[in-house]
Amino acid sequence: MKIAANIEFNLETFRGQRTLLQGASGSGKSTAARALLEATYGKFQQLIIDVEDEFHTLRTAEREYAIIGGDHGDAPLSKTQDAGDLALTLLKVGVSTILQIGDWTLEEKRSFIGRFVAGMMRAKSDLWHPTIVMLDESHLFCPQQGIVASSEAITHLATAGRKRGFGTIFATQRLSLINNDVLGQCENKFLGRVEQSADRRAVADLLGFGPRSSEAVDMQAFKPGEFYVVGPALTPTPVRDRIFKAATEAPRPGSTVLPSATPAAIQRALAELVKASKAPPAVDPKGAAQRAADPSEIAAAEKRGYARGYGEGMEKGRDDGFAAGAEAIRTALEEFLDRPRQKPVHIGVDLARGPDQTVWTEIPYTFTDSEMVELKPLTGPMIVRGIRSGEPAMSPSSRKVVDAVVSAYPLGISLQVAAKRAGISSRSSAFRKYMTEAAASPRIQDRGDGRYVAVEAEAGVTAPPGLAAFKERLPSSYARMLTALEAARGAEMDLDAIADRAEVSRTSSGLTTGLRELAALDLIVKTDDGYRLSPDFL
Repeated sequence: MKIAANIEFNLETFRGQRTLLQGASGSGKSTAARALLEATYGKFQQLIIDVEDEFHTLRTAEREYAIIGGDHGDAPLSKTQDAGDLALTLLKVGVSTILQIGDWTLEEKRSFIGRFVAGMMRAKSDLWHPTIVMLDESHLFCPQQGIVASSEAITHLATAGRKRGFGTIFATQRLSLINNDVLGQCENKFLGRVEQSADRRAVADLLGFGPRSSEAVDMQAFKPGEFYVVGPALTPTPVRDRIFKAATEAPRPGSTVLPSATPAAIQRALAELVKASKAPPAVDPKGAAQRAADPSEIAAAEKRGYARGYGEGMEKGRDDGFAAGAEAIRTALEEFLDRPRQKPVHIGVDLARGPDQTVWTEIPYTFTDSEMVELKPLTGPMIVRGIRSGEPAMSPSSRKVVDAVVSAYPLGISLQVAAKRAGISSRSSAFRKYMTEAAASPRIQDRGDGRYVAVEAEAGVTAPPGLAAFKERLPSSYARMLTALEAARGAEMDLDAIADRAEVSRTSSGLTTGLRELAALDLIVKTDDGYRLSPDFL
């Protein structure tokens, strides 16, 4: 059967497959979802998780759905009931069902969806049969960043549902926010109009287009119902077409449309559905206290809490933890190298540990008169890189700061920027000492504006380091941001433009972190509405 002028829909191939339906608000995404559900009705059991209470109008004389939940459903739906048992009952009865949870809070929806889908995945093999689970706003229930109550169950459904005959339709407005593990399982794709640059890049990546290609840019002007379609059950290569209009419509915004009368076939199944849909009886406080004290219950609760907290903190914790750990190691190494220490002296062999075990110590060693030799003066000057005659004694880290200032000649930079370029951590306990020692060096001088400059060009310093020298040492994403700002030739760029040209997610913490790092190196300058290249490099 055809679902568009140039797209043949293979229902047999569609069995057990995962389908992605993406489109911004007003793109015709919901209408396309209806078209798919209407086309597959009667071939598969449909379990529609209606998070906005808009799919009940699918029920007609030709298509008989049970409607559970909502103000006018065939059976009630409680937030506290056993959602897993309900899922198993629906699989057993085999009736296509619309579960209305539009009035619930987001967390209540996530909790119910997680328990419902987990119940499906626990079904024994005698309940496995061709089924479609439809979930709108999927990015809210299986997000890329963090773990929510429904994340694990939906990921399990996407990765292991096929062998059970469970197919899925994941609809979303924000492709870039949906979990990649779920996204990667979707064989069939309907990709409609996009509005966010991050979503455009994600769509282009799925289709094999460049993020700034004409095909990707044109998707911002797609008409309602217009999609790129590709997949085993659709077409082997992406085809741009307009999906046929569905026979039913969603209620118009602000209006109320009651479901049609309950079909006779649904009424016969209501006894079991109502039984599964009722809220569990109230639990007496004593029983609740006993269950709460059960070690297995406590362990399960702790595991769920740990998983959720771990997931939500992973993104920030990984960035902050790795950065802090790296700086702590670097600081410790700097302090170790700067410490006053005596020359190690070989004092013998530890025979107890074996004849080859050499022991070294840092005990001060005093030479005897017979060991003393007269040191002759050097015939020529000894040149040590980075050390000038008459320069006061300073630590190696302080000298690195001075060298960074000198290498920027004839430009002036602050000592903090010089330390950053030299790889010296500002968190080091000796950082203040490094700054004081560097400022006292006769090789550099304060220009009066907080920036230091070399007194004169030193050997080997012919020009300040160009941007290419920094790009070689920067992470690749930071280097792309710097390249984007360099191409603007001093013009201001906002975050969206930088993210787009550098091919970095607009919602990624790496974007703002990278720009802060580049600004700290004096390579770019923050403005009121964005960033621009530092005047030193224009």
